[in-house]
Order: sequence, then C-alpha cells, then structure tokens
Amino acid sequence: MDAAELQMSANSACMAQAIHQATEGGRAITYAQLDALKARCGE
Repeated sequence: MDAAELQMSANSACMAQAIHQATEGGRAITYAQLDALKARCGE
C-alpha cells in the first residue's frame, strides 16, 4: 500500500491511530491488514 491510500483510509480517529500503530517503525501494511483494521474500527 502506498502513503496516499493509507491517508485516505485514515478517515476516523480509530483508523488513524490503528494505521499509525500498524506502520510504526516503517513497517509495511497489507490490504488484508487494512481490512482487519477497518473491521475492528467498524468501518
């Protein structure tokens, strides 16, 4: 995933925090991981 896609997905406080934690330290995030975060945040 690229930064622009992540920025678009961080459209709520829950998602912004979850994405930040998932990518901390420069880790990559997959679409599957993003879908799991969306489910956890109720999006």
